[in-house]
Amino acid sequence: IMRNNPAHFRNGDDYPVEQVAWDDIEGFVEKLNQLYTGRVRFRLPAEAEWEYTCRNGGQNVRYAGGGDPDQVAWYRENSPNGTQRTASRGPNRLGLWDMSGNVWEWTQDSYQKDAYEHHQRHDPLVENATPYRVIRGGGWKFGADSLRCANRGFELFSTKRSDVGLRLAGVESFLEKKEPVGIRDLPF
Repeated sequence: IMRNNPAHFRNGDDYPVEQVAWDDIEGFVEKLNQLYTGRVRFRLPAEAEWEYTCRNGGQNVRYAGGGDPDQVAWYRENSPNGTQRTASRGPNRLGLWDMSGNVWEWTQDSYQKDAYEHHQRHDPLVENATPYRVIRGGGWKFGADSLRCANRGFELFSTKRSDVGLRLAGVESFLEKKEPVGIRDLPF
């Protein structure tokens, strides 16, 4: 779609794409949504959506997929030299792979230290003027604490790192418009 792979580690199509800035993802998502004309629209997940899916649909779990990081994640202790093939550790109960470890994942949200004190139940997206965006999931350069579903990180929106990548959310669109569907556009 973008004609080039920005990844530092180019080991194959089954490895995460990393070294991609938050603002570059917007262009990728726009092109993806132009090419894919079905009812599903793609976007970055909101931070609250990301955590909900990491936690197996809101369960009280430490890591996505189980309690032992070596069974579910690639991180500093078992992958000190870079990313690993995706879906090579266990999935969580929702069938999602690599929610903990391998690469941090950008979310839609602007970073706000006390965001959870301000989240609203039905529209938890944090949007403000800060140039920092939330990253979640931990990565291969960090220890097991970074892998926790509750752990939050942040980076400047233009940052490109070999341990920060992306995961897209697919949202079924009930609206008749071409631009990507944002969380505020959803019918709930």
